[in-house]
Amino acid sequence: MKNEIELKEIFKNHLNEKEIILEKESFDDAFKTFLRIREIYSSILSEKSNLFEPRQRMFGDQ
Repeated sequence: MKNEIELKEIFKNHLNEKEIILEKESFDDAFKTFLRIREIYSSILSEKSNLFEPRQRMFGDQ
C-alpha cells in the first residue's frame, strides 16, 4: 500500500483535476474521509463476495 504522503498527493491531484479548491482544514477532513472509504471498500473486496448482499430498497408506492 502506498504511504500516506503519496496518497495525499494523489488525492490532491484528483481535486485539482476537478478544479476543487479546499482550505487546509477542509482538505484534511476530506482526506481522512477518503482514507476511511478506501479502508471500508478494501475490506468489502477482501470478503467472500457471495456472502455480501446489499440491502434492496423499494421505491414508489407498494
